Amino acid sequence: MSSHAAHYVYTPYLAHDNKIITSNTSHVRVKRRNQTFFIPTSPSDSFAYIKEEICRALGGDDAFDPKLMRLYIDNTDNDAGDADEGKETKKGPIPDAALLSDHDVKNDDIIILEVDEV
Repeated sequence: MSSHAAHYVYTPYLAHDNKIITSNTSHVRVKRRNQTFFIPTSPSDSFAYIKEEICRALGGDDAFDPKLMRLYIDNTDNDAGDADEGKETKKGPIPDAALLSDHDVKNDDIIILEVDEV
């Protein structure tokens, strides 16, 4: 087994509106280094909510300060038929107040998490 195996964090057991996560609940995958967080979502959720759920999964606001987190939409283009295939194009970080629907984020889409080191 590789020491770089992905670490999957099944988060949280209850969503913000106390609905239990099931296989037919919408979610996004938030990836950071070798971790993937599965966050239950709805189109009306904000990116600030995503950050709060990541903090909760990591042990609360003491684990990471949400202000140090930046979220990006994964724009990896795996369908391109040229030399740029599979390359990630990154736009600026998504504002906390933005909604998933504002950025056309759908079920099982990938969001990239970067955390500033303090």
